Amino acid sequence: METYAEAVSRLVRRLACGSLGVMLGMLLPLIVCLGLAVVVLALVAIPARRQGRDLLTDRGEAVFVRVKTGAGQAGPKAGEMMTNAAATIQRAMPKERRH
Repeated sequence: METYAEAVSRLVRRLACGSLGVMLGMLLPLIVCLGLAVVVLALVAIPARRQGRDLLTDRGEAVFVRVKTGAGQAGPKAGEMMTNAAATIQRAMPKERRH
């Protein structure tokens, strides 16, 4: 009977050889970087909020408002573009292939 360490070692070798190992090799560093970013943000933002300071400068607030309003307008525009594209495809398809 194999020990726990041997089983883990066998599993790691098996994962490292397959496509799952490649995916883990890409995802693990990304998850670590995301975790570090969250920690740094928390270390900076929480004390600033406790001291009553704003997180964004005036310029940052203006950019945020611009992006937010632009994102709100993107949904209806995207829907309209999809409808137009679907109509164009329907016109281009032969009648026997239409649903």
